[in-house]
Amino acid sequence: PGPTPPPSAPTPIVYVHGGAFVAASSELMLHGTCFLGRAGFTVFSLDYPLSPEHRHPVALVSVLRGLAFIRAAYGVERCLLFGDSAGGNLVSMAAAMLSNRGLLEELARRTGEPLLEFKYPAVERVALLYGFLDSEAPLEGASWVVSLGFRFVLDCYAPRGVDSDMPYTFLALRDGIATF
Repeated sequence: PGPTPPPSAPTPIVYVHGGAFVAASSELMLHGTCFLGRAGFTVFSLDYPLSPEHRHPVALVSVLRGLAFIRAAYGVERCLLFGDSAGGNLVSMAAAMLSNRGLLEELARRTGEPLLEFKYPAVERVALLYGFLDSEAPLEGASWVVSLGFRFVLDCYAPRGVDSDMPYTFLALRDGIATF
């Protein structure tokens, strides 16, 4: 037999940090991804505009633009998405948009962003670390302190005014996440 081919590089990971949509940054959360780099993965860590100055869907659009940039600038054709907390919400929403053209078209139409013109890496897998997905489930049986904190985060992140009917702020678990 001939020489053994070199092992292929692992699929790059795109990480989106948590922070309840209102705090943190890639730099602050770097410790959460170091183990991936040590294991040989290429990790792209995305920052996004924070609430309440930037309400939904600004952070989601930023993540989609980041994915398009990674494809264009680095030639990444496939990736794994990894997010914790609010970042878990954003990567799951981005994956839903990229796997359902109709959702992406609606987001592009509502925001006026040229999202349909970009080329994105194919998403192979999505990993969530305590993903912040459903706007109602965390409140079921929660203490008043948790409920108050969660409502504060939703109030900061949810769209206002003209955009108040913007769909898909959260993937509602009871609405059948599998349809995405």
